[in-house]
Amino acid sequence: AHLVALARTDAAGVFHVASEDGCSRYELMRFVFAHLRRDQELLPATTADFPADAPRPRDTRLRNRRLGRAGLGPMLTWQSAVAAYLDSWSP
Repeated sequence: AHLVALARTDAAGVFHVASEDGCSRYELMRFVFAHLRRDQELLPATTADFPADAPRPRDTRLRNRRLGRAGLGPMLTWQSAVAAYLDSWSP
C-alpha cells in the first residue's frame, strides 16, 4: 500500500520502504520459529563468525525518513509484517 501511495505522488529519488524497528537475523529466526510453533535450537552468531573480504557495517537497518516526510508512514513493525507473511503462506 505504501509503494502504491508513493507512486501516486510527484516524489522523486530514493525512498526506503521497510518495516519499522529492526532485528538481527537471530531475532528474526527466533520469531519465525516461535510463530510457527516449531521447537528449533538456534545458536546466535555475529558477522565476525563469518569472515568476509569486505568490511560490513554494524547496523544495516533502513530508515523510512523520506517516506515519513512524504506523509506515508509509519510502516508495520517487522514482527507484524513477518507474522502476516507467515500466516498467508502455506507449505
